[in-house]
Amino acid sequence: MLDIKKVQAGLDSSAPEFTCIYYPSLESTNTTAWELYIKTKSTGIVVVTDDQQSGRGRSSNKWYSQAEKSLTFSVLFAARIKADQAGLLPLAAGIAIVRTLAKLNIKVRLKWPNDILLGEKKIGGVLCESRILQEWISAVVLGVGLNINDEIEIYPAAIKTAVTSLKKESNREFDREQILVTILNELIVLIRYIESGNYKEIQTQWLRQGMYLGSIVSMDTANGTIVGKFQGINQHGEALVENQGLINSISSAEMRAFRET
Repeated sequence: MLDIKKVQAGLDSSAPEFTCIYYPSLESTNTTAWELYIKTKSTGIVVVTDDQQSGRGRSSNKWYSQAEKSLTFSVLFAARIKADQAGLLPLAAGIAIVRTLAKLNIKVRLKWPNDILLGEKKIGGVLCESRILQEWISAVVLGVGLNINDEIEIYPAAIKTAVTSLKKESNREFDREQILVTILNELIVLIRYIESGNYKEIQTQWLRQGMYLGSIVSMDTANGTIVGKFQGINQHGEALVENQGLINSISSAEMRAFRET
């Protein structure tokens, strides 16, 4: 069971903007965060659970987690960020996770827009949802799922060959509370970069850890598939994919390494 007092104590000294609310079990941390916002209009809340029953990923995908082993939480906050910069927020969350795990001597990579990979296997993901008021973001929920001490062997057969956990790769248990505190500390710094208009810092940090740069990728978008060379990201967090000499700016897609058939 997560020691939420330990988490809050860490935040009180380094990230007083956030108040943690712990639930032993719930359906979705993102859903609960939005329910709290609608009810109270409060922000600066971190919703944490030890047992997420119906975690959501992008494009209506389900996020699977293991009770009292995974780290599943959502951060509800208000930020002075323009709506067209919303795509930088999941990238910032990914960077925060990379920086946190680097302190544990674990190197992970980022797959645009929201996947965290250890080696070739997925270890985590980010789901960003925002409310827009005119041209500004009025509220954001960043949901994070990370496989920390998960026993991958008991995961559903359909996904267990594609995912891993810190424990499986390192053969040791990790302190979930400290990982959560560190992620939130890192996230605050990155959000402030975006608020101040320092988008270049997010671009630079993400590109250091991004996968498939300079490689041919397949981008499955709502309007069809685009195949081209992944040239990085722009100041809006969009993927830049070169196809037939033209640069396509893509805000939403599933990126895959392209393999000719």
